[in-house]
Formats: sequence, structure tokens, C-alpha cells
Amino acid sequence: MLSEQPCREPIQFHGVWVGPLRRTMRLALLSVIYSHPPGCAELNLWTIDDQTRDSATEALRPYLPKEQFHIRTVDTVSLLRDIQTTYPEMKPLLEEKRELFSDLRRDYGGLRLPAYSDTVRWLLLAAYGGVYIDADVLLMRSFRPLLSRDFWYRWGALTTCNTAVLHMEKGSRNTYKFLTDALRSSSAFRDLMHRLHPHAVHDMNLNLNGTVEQLPTIYFDPSWTLSELRSPALRWTVATYGMAHFKRFFRGQIVIKSPDEFSPGSFAHHWHNQWESNLVEGSVPLFFERYFFDLATKRELVLVHHDLTLFGGGGVSSADEVSESGGWGFRVNWILLKKGVFYCHQVLLFRHGWDETERNKVVRL
Repeated sequence: MLSEQPCREPIQFHGVWVGPLRRTMRLALLSVIYSHPPGCAELNLWTIDDQTRDSATEALRPYLPKEQFHIRTVDTVSLLRDIQTTYPEMKPLLEEKRELFSDLRRDYGGLRLPAYSDTVRWLLLAAYGGVYIDADVLLMRSFRPLLSRDFWYRWGALTTCNTAVLHMEKGSRNTYKFLTDALRSSSAFRDLMHRLHPHAVHDMNLNLNGTVEQLPTIYFDPSWTLSELRSPALRWTVATYGMAHFKRFFRGQIVIKSPDEFSPGSFAHHWHNQWESNLVEGSVPLFFERYFFDLATKRELVLVHHDLTLFGGGGVSSADEVSESGGWGFRVNWILLKKGVFYCHQVLLFRHGWDETERNKVVRL
């Protein structure tokens, strides 16, 4: 699935999310890190509220290396400052249009997340560069072969682009052209949102002689491609992968033994807003979740799935010595060891002199 060759510096990935972190989204975010060799991808999850921050921390922190996973807050002042650092020539225009960004967190009110992120993704890439991905995109292979140019992908049979996967180098002149053109013709944040919609940006790329490469749909959205195909010669492909509709991605009984068996030639799979779907036995998403957990174990984490008893206090090293020394011990349901830090899911504490009720107290950490 991926090469373990070292890389000079990690690819910067950005995503935007507001609200509780669902299991489907956790899978998408895990895929950013574990579709790349160790240390070759860095994930920046941008949000505007504490609920998302807490939910993401709880769901992801045990499985992702700390130095490769960052939860960041969309902050107007910092974001505009960093854009000006990347594009000093944009400073007068940003100051003139500052009211458009009076409060990016407030401006989310009343907007659907996809519409809001259509704008914020361009601001993030203007400031920091890298790859923006929607939170319903499962990465399956390293993006390193793609990063020699700015790109988005073709939206199936439509002539326009889809920016669910979007790469812009830091300091890209394409980003500068799109953002300055959109700012000059906007008098409110919603105007800017419309002018940075994928359809509008695609037209700007043509009108401004942009050089953004439009990669094939199959690279990132194989289900969309298959849903458009009606050729009898390709029906076996649909039947094999159970992918004629996006929902079937989650509920199809697909047997694969390695990541390379699923959609060869695709770098990612965009599953289009199926947030409420379950990861059922036999489905591709469940296969990838287990695969990523296994990679986490092999790379940096030691995951003990079975019960384990640890003892401490007074040199205690066995269950028999607990009653003799007055030491203490605990039995864990499972334990995750990451760089010397223990993450315990369920702990049964016991100590000499406790009655049966006290011995079975459960502490969740």
C-alpha cells in the first residue's frame, strides 16, 4: 500500500469540522497519517468550538502521534496575519476587506459546513499551503507522487472541479489569483463564499489562465465514476465492489485481504456525506479501520488487547504479594502504551483489605 522510504518533511494536510466526531470521520482522519510512511504526513484539524476539540482529542489522540496531529482554532487575526506573511502584496486588499472576516467563527452561524469550508479551505491554503481534504475522504495511498503541481479533481462527467481534495503549494500564484479576484468582488462573507465555490473557482482558473491541474475523478472519487457508468462491460466491477451507490461502500459484503485490492489506481475514496453510516462486518471501511489500528500498533503504539495485571507499591510483583505487603494493583481491560504514556480504557483497582465490592470498582481514565 505504501512505501516506508523516509521523506524530507511531512505533507501538511488540513481539514475543517464542527460538532461531534463520528466514527466515520475518525476513519477519514486516521487515513491521512497511516496512508503515508511514518513521519511523512501531518494533520491539522481546524474547528471553531470546544465541543469539536474535546471530541476529536478523545477519539484521535490515542491513535495518532502527537507531533503529527494538531487541533487548531480558526482565528481571524492569526489567519489574516499569516496570509499577509505569505503574500505581503495582499496586505492592502486584506485590510480594505477586513470586515468580511470580522469573525470567522460568528460567520459560521446559519451556514452549512460544506459552504463554510468552501471559503475557509482557501484561506488556510493561502496562509499555510498543503493539501485540504474534506472529512468524508478516505486516503488509501501516499499523495507524494501528486505534489509536483497544484491540483483538484474533475467532478465526474461535469466539466467543473471538485475541491474535496485540493493541493496548493505555499505561496502558489494560483491561490493568490483566486483569493484576490474573489475578495475584490465581494462585499460580505457570503459573497466570498459563493465566489470560492468549486464551480466559481473552476471558471476563474480558466479566465485567469490558471495552471491548476484537474486530475481524473477516479483518483479520488471512484464511486462517483462507477455510478455514472452504464456500460455492460463494466458491470462486473460494480458487482465486485458493491459500489454502485455511496451507501453500499459501508454496507457491502466485500472481501479484501490487503488495501491494494480495493480500487487499484485510486489515491482516495470520497464517500460523500454518509456520516451516519455504520462500519459493518465485511465492509471496506471496517477493513481499513482495522488496518490503520494495526499500523498504529506496529509504528509507535503497543496495544495490549487482553487483560493485564500490573502491581506497585512496596516492590509488589505478583498477585500473591498484594495481600502480604499491603501493596496495590490494578487489572486493565486493555492498555495503550504510547511513548511511555499509558492510556487505560477500564481499570479494576484492588488493594489488601478491600471487600469484594471495593475490589470491583471501575475507574475510567
